[in-house]
Amino acid sequence: MKTTISEIRSIVQLRRELEIEDQRLYQRFLELLELNQGTRKSSRDTLSPESGKALFAGLKRGSHERSKAQ
Repeated sequence: MKTTISEIRSIVQLRRELEIEDQRLYQRFLELLELNQGTRKSSRDTLSPESGKALFAGLKRGSHERSKAQ
């Protein structure tokens, strides 16, 4: 009975150590891929809501004019 309990404890301890090591390796993996840097695209490179609407309206207008010309 005591050997069973000690074996269970050693298994639990080993699993904890493996889980910690797994987390460390996963963080290193993200570092190598540069995925742990937060958002990848700066806010300067994204369209503002107003400019996005204007761009969409311009594309829609151009599409409408092309279809009329055909």
